[in-house]
Amino acid sequence: MIQNTLLTIIIIQTLLLGLMVFMLKQFSEIIKKNKSAINHQGTQQAPLHTPLKQFPELKLNSINLNQELVSIEKNALENYLIIFISPGCSACKELIIKLLNILKVNNKNKIKPILISMHKENVEEYINLVEELKIPIVHSEEIVRKIGVRGFPTVIFTGSNLDVKDVFLGANVFRLESLFSKVA
Repeated sequence: MIQNTLLTIIIIQTLLLGLMVFMLKQFSEIIKKNKSAINHQGTQQAPLHTPLKQFPELKLNSINLNQELVSIEKNALENYLIIFISPGCSACKELIIKLLNILKVNNKNKIKPILISMHKENVEEYINLVEELKIPIVHSEEIVRKIGVRGFPTVIFTGSNLDVKDVFLGANVFRLESLFSKVA
């Protein structure tokens, strides 16, 4: 009778162990599928609808700085940091605050920041933020659509010939810092 009970316990333990191994394998497969879905979705959420090799030359009047003409042109002496913003965007504000802190410490005029807003109204919060360092803010719904900006903030870093060196979406302050360290 004790032998039958021990045999029954061993069979039940073996079945439970087999079930646990089976469930672990199933769980691993689910995780792998979800991971690849996350990675796939991440690559789909590129900052721009189509990759951009060169930023177009532009001449636009600033919303701030007394309507000063702002030029983005080839063969300039500096690199451009173009940040697409939207009013009320907390990530945009966070990125700009970080940008201002970086510029106060180590710009040396090698990178020219320009903010481009899709909306002309409600940009006062940005005007007040960038006033001290006189960073131009321009409005161009056309360029936002032409470039294919998918979200805000979108950052495009170009060389002096407007060749696109980096593009990213969001308030990625580490990436922003790395741009300045590459040029320094």
